[in-house]
Amino acid sequence: MFSRILSSLCKHFTYIHPSHSPSFSKAIFFTGLMAAGLVTAIFLQPLIQNGGWQDYLPLHTALETISIIVAALIFAVGWSGRKRNLPGNIILLAAVFLGVGILDFSHILSYTGMPYYVTPSGPDKTIGFWLAARILSTVGLFLFVTLPIRSLSFRFPRYLILSIILVATGMVHWLILMNPDLLSGLFFTPEAGLSALKINTEYIIIGFTLITVLLLLYKMRQPQTYHASSLLAGLCIIAMSEFFFTLYADLTDIYNISGHLYKVIAYIFIYRAIFITVIARPYHNLELAKTELSEKNRLLDNIIENIPIAVFMKDAKELRFTRINKFTEKLFGHSRETLLGKSDYDFFSKEQADFFTAKDRETIKQRTLLEIPEETIDTPLGTRTLYTKKITITDQHNNPKFLLGISEDITERNTAKKAIEESERSLRESQRIARLGSYLFDLRNNKWSSSEILDNLLGIDADYQRTMEGWQQLIHPDDRSRMDHYFKEDVLNQKKPFDQEYRIQCPNSQAERWLHCLGELEFNVQGSPVLMKGTIQDITEGKLAEAHLQSLANFDQLTGLPNRFMLKNQITYLFTLAKRKKESLTMMFLDLDHFKNVNDTLGHTIGDQLLIKIAKRLKSAIREVDLVSRVGSDEFILIFPNTDAERAMTIATKLIETVSKPAVFEHHELFITPTIGIAIYPNDGEEFEILIKNADTAMSQAKKYSRNTFHFFTDEMQVHLQRKLKIVNAMRHALQRNEMQVHYQPQVSAVNGHIIGAEALLRWNHPELGAISPGEFIPIAESSGQIVAIGEWVLRTAINQMKVWQGEGLAPMVVAVNLSALQFKQVNLIKMIIGMLDEAQLAHQYLELELTEAITMEDPQQAVNIMNQFNAQGIRMSIDDFGTGYSSLSYLKQFKVYKLKIDQSFICNLAKDSDDRAMVHAIIDMAKNLGMQTIAEGVETAEQLEFLRLHDCNEIQGYYFSKAIPADEFARFVKQGPHH
Repeated sequence: MFSRILSSLCKHFTYIHPSHSPSFSKAIFFTGLMAAGLVTAIFLQPLIQNGGWQDYLPLHTALETISIIVAALIFAVGWSGRKRNLPGNIILLAAVFLGVGILDFSHILSYTGMPYYVTPSGPDKTIGFWLAARILSTVGLFLFVTLPIRSLSFRFPRYLILSIILVATGMVHWLILMNPDLLSGLFFTPEAGLSALKINTEYIIIGFTLITVLLLLYKMRQPQTYHASSLLAGLCIIAMSEFFFTLYADLTDIYNISGHLYKVIAYIFIYRAIFITVIARPYHNLELAKTELSEKNRLLDNIIENIPIAVFMKDAKELRFTRINKFTEKLFGHSRETLLGKSDYDFFSKEQADFFTAKDRETIKQRTLLEIPEETIDTPLGTRTLYTKKITITDQHNNPKFLLGISEDITERNTAKKAIEESERSLRESQRIARLGSYLFDLRNNKWSSSEILDNLLGIDADYQRTMEGWQQLIHPDDRSRMDHYFKEDVLNQKKPFDQEYRIQCPNSQAERWLHCLGELEFNVQGSPVLMKGTIQDITEGKLAEAHLQSLANFDQLTGLPNRFMLKNQITYLFTLAKRKKESLTMMFLDLDHFKNVNDTLGHTIGDQLLIKIAKRLKSAIREVDLVSRVGSDEFILIFPNTDAERAMTIATKLIETVSKPAVFEHHELFITPTIGIAIYPNDGEEFEILIKNADTAMSQAKKYSRNTFHFFTDEMQVHLQRKLKIVNAMRHALQRNEMQVHYQPQVSAVNGHIIGAEALLRWNHPELGAISPGEFIPIAESSGQIVAIGEWVLRTAINQMKVWQGEGLAPMVVAVNLSALQFKQVNLIKMIIGMLDEAQLAHQYLELELTEAITMEDPQQAVNIMNQFNAQGIRMSIDDFGTGYSSLSYLKQFKVYKLKIDQSFICNLAKDSDDRAMVHAIIDMAKNLGMQTIAEGVETAEQLEFLRLHDCNEIQGYYFSKAIPADEFARFVKQGPHH
């Protein structure tokens, strides 16, 4: 029993009427491909490492825009389908997809990252519009398939359907835009991802769509008036698209992208179904009808019938029409039956008929060919101009029997001639209005000519030097080099069309104008360019408008400060830079205290003036690298790169003093104070929104207890500052109390494994604070200025220790000592170091001074001079942490550097990171080519050592051989030799 039922169902849903067969196979094949793509995407997603498409917003907008365009096409084509033999439900489907297009458009505008669309954009809002569009399309397709096929004979039902769809769409917009709290967290949360409601709704849509597919398959057992195969493919792909939207966990992952792509393809198939039904199939049927009619006419018509000119015959006695062709019928505007047996007097005015009769009698009398170059006649089609020839046809007795006339309608020819003349005149006028000129550049003799309009645009006269040099003089100096390179390389060498925008300076007025230049090359038989011709349009007004729009989009119109949008774009780069340099970044949220009172009591005009004054004060109080932005009525965001908490306190104090100064407006002396919240990147957040929220929170906390002050986001920051203060104070006595020691880390030859040097590294063990990391106290020593005295002590200790080791019989080695930026700027640095070496009686070649890239690039030329002096004294120089800064290769060649030290950040991930391997390899090769040695620090594994040896790194330093150890342990280590 069950098998019979199953067999019956299979028969119902697998039999397809032959009228669908050709397109049904293609639809099934393409649907299978899309299903394979779905499976592939599911398997690919776990293999993709990143969190999603980095620049997804433009891609999402592009895909949705295509969907909207296709939906609009479905509406336009379906709405125009007014033939009685078309399915009336197409009107319903067209109206539905107009609503879908509108909802999808709102979905784009509400997407995360888009500006306000009535209310703030976000996941729940955009998903709300998304689901509304999907539900509407699903219901519309279901009704299209299931409702009886009939024609809509009256306009009222068409507009009623459209009105219902538009009202429903408007209600959805009201519900979503006017009730944002209703949707908050309803469909998506960053922590949990898609909600059960959202996923279940997508599954309901999928289920409803699959039901529609089954109903359509059932209906395809009979012929349909619409293209069912394309509709079937579109429905199946819609179901796949919706399935993707049940899977994604991130708004930019592969499932989300694939779902949008599948939706576009599904819409295209639905459009194809409507297009074929409304346009292609009727026109195809029309073409078949025309072909059939043409075949019948071909058998009946003779040569005269096919001549595209008027051919007629009259009897020679009464001059009545005896034979005409179709063109004559068309020309005279009368049927063959009406014309035959009638004379000219039956159709034309007496004056015109008299003219025709006189010419006919003249032809019959002279029995020669008579030509009438321009013969004007009035017809039901209007006044026509004919080129007519007439001749007499005689009988066997040479008596006139017929008059044969041939008339060519030259009305369109004359009209076209006049139109061309008028078009040329209009073109010249249009070019004048559009400020569009033309030019011709002869590359063979370096001469160019231009239209009068272009001369006016360029501000030149007939005597101007029309050569390449003369043209270059017109181009703005800032654009001249770029245009010269583009013309020579892209146009002449690569033979590309010329398409550039650039500025000129008019010789007669020095006015600056923007031009858009287009041009194409012409080549001789040898393939060499000989001419370039094209057009140039003045686009100055457009550029000014574009600049104005850019200003509106990125700057606060009252204060001229960057707005939140521009701030967010710039801070992304600053975050990246801070992360790369491992620096902190300070964000301050500044709010003016009681600013509302100013507006309420003195008016918004004075309030605006005060804001402008405050903005100027803030800009004057910060560095060029800092940023200040107005993000609210009386709220400002300030960004300070490479600024830690201690420096932030100083800056905040200065800002409070600056803003709090009295301001006088219209005899009113105003005192306004700021409250500042401070958040530090990366401790308080690594994303813009998080950091600004934390800074806002700190500002609110400051207002809670008092105003006219600042507050850090976390108490831990205050603890950190207290510890830093203790370290600064303890450091002042650390050398006197022998709390600091110099340890030495071996430097080993990568070739033979011998110890050839040591790096002097400072260690500090405080009796109360314990062992303090150099990474903590060295920056504090630099910022407090104590690094100079400490650095001098380290240099002297290391030099004396090396002399002691030599006296103990250890093999000659080089001791490397780091120099800080402050030490490097000392005027007597060279003299002091040479004095230490001479005092210890240590040869100069056993001392190596290490400088970081940042120190060398602060004043490269000064660095070159100092290095040359050290080199002249036989003291080696090396660059520490190479690869982490921004060294200029041009200066690197000038530096008298003996060695480059590869930073350990590139070494630690050598086994896993191909980029680090490539970087290390490149540094070694570059050093080798520049005649420099290389040493890798932070080597801890045999794999790292083997890679460095394989790529000819000269020296190795790291825990693989030994950590930094005291002087006595180091001496024993050297005597024993490395164990690896």
